[in-house]
Amino acid sequence: MLHLALVAGAAFAEEPRQLASVPEATVAAGAPGSAPPRVEPEALRSRLGALQLHMHVVLGVEPVDRARAMAFGTSAELLYHGRIGAFVALLSSKGNAVLATVDTSGNVRQAPGDRISIPFGVAFRPLGHLGMRAGAGARGWAQRLAAGIGLELGPTIEHIRTSGSSKTVGGLHAGLAVDVPLWGGPIEGGVMLRFAARLVAAPSVTLEAGSVYMPAASGQLYGGVTWAL
Repeated sequence: MLHLALVAGAAFAEEPRQLASVPEATVAAGAPGSAPPRVEPEALRSRLGALQLHMHVVLGVEPVDRARAMAFGTSAELLYHGRIGAFVALLSSKGNAVLATVDTSGNVRQAPGDRISIPFGVAFRPLGHLGMRAGAGARGWAQRLAAGIGLELGPTIEHIRTSGSSKTVGGLHAGLAVDVPLWGGPIEGGVMLRFAARLVAAPSVTLEAGSVYMPAASGQLYGGVTWAL
């Protein structure tokens, strides 16, 4: 009798252990008909670890009164985790030739001078985190595109010149840009098309007895290439 009681007690004690193991096996294998668990893509890394270096070469135009000055230049951004960092640029625009002509009212027709700009400051990419886990296919490309939308804000040194005179003033630079992925992306590195616009707010400049005039607010539009390291 004692032997039968011990056997029954052992079987009763073993039953909960067997029942408890069933859900664990079900979770590991996945319930029949359930969707497979979602696997997050591994975080992308740049060659510089947590930092990303973006270098740009651009060509564009500066619309000014009665003229379209050709603009060009280069810039660089150093970002942390693709979100925030610093930028510096060297930009230039070629003004129109100064012509000693007057309009119908007898006023001298003004022309834009050459502009050399050195803006620097803070670069910010509000959706840069999307590029950290961008996958393959159309969804991954869209995430890399969103991560390439950037803002710039900071001071700028503006040097306005002609063949006979020049003037240097300080101002404010505000920029908006988007990098369209061609190969790779802004985090892991690659090549992108760049479209950018900048607004310059600085004191107006008048040279050559009023024949050269640069307004207090002006803008530039660019297109170019970005190389992300």
